[in-house]
Amino acid sequence: GIVAMMRQDWAAAAEEFHKAIKIQPSLWKAQALLGLCESHMNHNAEAIQWLSVSLPHLEDKKLQAQAGLALAQIWYDQDELEKAAAVLDQLPRNDPTNADVLYSLYRVHTDLAYHALDTLALVAPDSGLLHYALAQHLVNDGKLDDAILEYRKALQRSPSLSNAHNELGQALLQQSHAEPSLAEAQREFEAALIANPVDGNSECMLGKIDLLRSDSASALAHYTAARKLRTDLPCANLGLAGLLIEAGKNDEALPYLEAAEHADPTNSTVRYRLASLYRKMGKEAEAEREMTAFQQIKKMQSRLEKTLRPDPSEE
Repeated sequence: GIVAMMRQDWAAAAEEFHKAIKIQPSLWKAQALLGLCESHMNHNAEAIQWLSVSLPHLEDKKLQAQAGLALAQIWYDQDELEKAAAVLDQLPRNDPTNADVLYSLYRVHTDLAYHALDTLALVAPDSGLLHYALAQHLVNDGKLDDAILEYRKALQRSPSLSNAHNELGQALLQQSHAEPSLAEAQREFEAALIANPVDGNSECMLGKIDLLRSDSASALAHYTAARKLRTDLPCANLGLAGLLIEAGKNDEALPYLEAAEHADPTNSTVRYRLASLYRKMGKEAEAEREMTAFQQIKKMQSRLEKTLRPDPSEE
């Protein structure tokens, strides 16, 4: 069967796999390969049957990814997005760096999000949740002014949306560090904490505002409170490390930065600060490693930024 597959003779390969399965029904690999053959022949019902049954039993990461992607593609082509997502969500557990799986996850969940937004607009056209979703979409598009207006509309209609308070505060800080923006952002983060007292991210953002106001003591209190809520919270560890470095306590700062890196290895700020700290401590090999990682992450982020938000002047 495998030889026939290599020749792309799907019918002959399927016949061989059928024979093998008839002799030993629990040959999961043969069932998965049979499902792949059926999918190549556009026999979707048969492909779904064999791929669905075999997928949970496959131990080979490559074959599991191939089978899962084929099954998800069939569901996707039939506009069964929830079923496609359910298949794809299982795959990264065994192969978290598979680019094909990650892209398929992105595509399916993006389509699901747009479908959900369209439905929300129909059933609740002026709801807080719709304005909240629109605000998030506008932030992703880099349209902060419009996003802030939508966040405000969302909170006028649904004041208990604690995450909306947090995200509005972050949008305000991205827009400006002038005192009026800091004051309004502070109110939003405080409102988020009233609605959700274990919101460590809002505690971190209050610490950031204190730093922008050069109030290190208050910043320390907020970052400490955030870390008590979650010891692996990257923003809390990053904030505490920054304060310790400023105080000349490099040895004490290092474990916090390393914890932040462990929790969020693609955070460019963490990587850069680790590189700088290692260099101060004379650890050149570690500093070089972190600087290389920082540059790779920034390059990737720049490429994504240009792709997702192209400069109109360059068109």
